[in-house]
Parts: sequence; structure tokens; C-alpha cells
Amino acid sequence: MAGVPTYCEDAGVYHGPITNRYIAVFHCGCNYLATWSEDGITWEPAFAKPIPWCQVTYADGTNGTMRRRERPQFIKDSQGHLVGFTNGVLPSDHSHDGGDRVFTMVSLLK
Repeated sequence: MAGVPTYCEDAGVYHGPITNRYIAVFHCGCNYLATWSEDGITWEPAFAKPIPWCQVTYADGTNGTMRRRERPQFIKDSQGHLVGFTNGVLPSDHSHDGGDRVFTMVSLLK
């Protein structure tokens, strides 16, 4: 896909019912890159370069840093509107049984 660095992969794809556009979000290590398309064939980057996303704030207000955050998958409501997404993550600390265990993180959108 034009404009997507070769180290970005595992895109999640969402079709917005209001914008009638496709959105693809790639993980690029500890960054993400979003692209959009009106037809699902021709894609444009949503911004010039990948954006950091490994610094997270949990629901309890604490913060964490991920070594990896990948495989974004979208969560939609009954009308097809985006309400959140999931990622496979690997924390950089030892918060999950030794620090080498990955888990699925759910991020709700405001």
C-alpha cells in the first residue's frame, strides 16, 4: 500500500457508516499509522508519519509503557459506529507474570 512503511503490518480495517470511508490502522512497532479510502482500493495516509502509541493510561488512572502494541481490531456498536479497539500488547515492565506474557488490551473511545 502506497505511503505505508515496510515495517508497518497487521492492519485492522473499519468502514465508517457516517463518513462512508474505510479506515486501516497498521501497527509499526510502538507506533501506529492510519490510512483511509473511499473505495477500499485506493488508500491515502491519514497523517505524514507513524504516531507513538505504547504509552497507555489504564482505567484506574495508572500508566504503562508497552514494548509492543499490535494487531488493532475494531469494536463497533449495533449501528456500526466505532466505540473502541483491541490490541495484542507486551508490557515493558513485569506486570504480567514475569513480563514476557502478552495480553489483549481493550481501549474504549470517548
